[in-house]
Amino acid sequence: MKLLRSISASLNFRIALIIVSFELPDGHGFRAGSRAKSLVKKMKLAQLILAGNTGIDSFLLSRTIHSTERCIPMKHAALRFGALMLAVTTVSLGGPLPASAAPTEDKLSTLLSFNPGSTESEVMDTLLLQAHEEGSTIEAVLDEAYQEVVDAYGPGVNANYSVMSGSIVMDKSLTVAQRKGDVFYSDSNKYVVNHGHTGIYSGTHTITEAPGHGWQSRNTNYKNVAVASGAVMMRVETSQTKRNAAGHYAYHSLKGKNYDSNFWNSRKSNWTDMNCSKLVWAAYWKQNIDIDANRGYGVYPIDIKNSKLTVTYKTIR
Repeated sequence: MKLLRSISASLNFRIALIIVSFELPDGHGFRAGSRAKSLVKKMKLAQLILAGNTGIDSFLLSRTIHSTERCIPMKHAALRFGALMLAVTTVSLGGPLPASAAPTEDKLSTLLSFNPGSTESEVMDTLLLQAHEEGSTIEAVLDEAYQEVVDAYGPGVNANYSVMSGSIVMDKSLTVAQRKGDVFYSDSNKYVVNHGHTGIYSGTHTITEAPGHGWQSRNTNYKNVAVASGAVMMRVETSQTKRNAAGHYAYHSLKGKNYDSNFWNSRKSNWTDMNCSKLVWAAYWKQNIDIDANRGYGVYPIDIKNSKLTVTYKTIR
């Protein structure tokens, strides 16, 4: 067994070297648009490979290989061979096996359901990069990201990756805000789970929001935003000067952004793309105010509602 582990470690090291040194042409590999980005990604994968004998969950490892392999054209045979050999050497030649792969698979699926529009490959990519930044394992990052969803949305998050809330009818209208900079939250299961939706009043009659997948963020009249019964309008506990600044920034700088389906680590992602809660959070973060309730990896719509800095003054019925 020691010999097999030694062979496994040696093969993994050689595969890591192949992947790091193997240069893909521009526009190929790992969904990257440049050689620099693809090289960075290969280096992260190599690190994961070298950690293969130190406790990485084999389910996550296999999903990482799968998502990476899908992005590599067949003509880059050396890299595909590396991914295949990694699977064989890690799982068959003494690499660690989890006590049970099912819980890990459930966590990943749950995380996917709360990042509507994201593919498994995209979520695995961001998990891997976050683990690299922290000097941690991808399994540890997944555990923390999953727990953040459970803490935010409660015990309704289950093995079927859903918050079981029945059909949510979005047939109510918001009203004029009390002040610029106010925010709203509504239940919404547009993407099957009750993921929620939020936006900011960039004026007392105007809302800036990211409506959803396939839409750009926009400024619109409050009458154009449908919400569910029980939706809440909230003020942010700060000065009106800061509220005005947040509304102004949202109106002028956060409109026209493509939709960002990555919620789970939105605090770390750039502001080129926006989702609903990231937009509201960013408007106030720009004013040095953090309205993310748990201040974890990501900002979900419910985090805006549950923030200690948001106070409900009106409930829509």
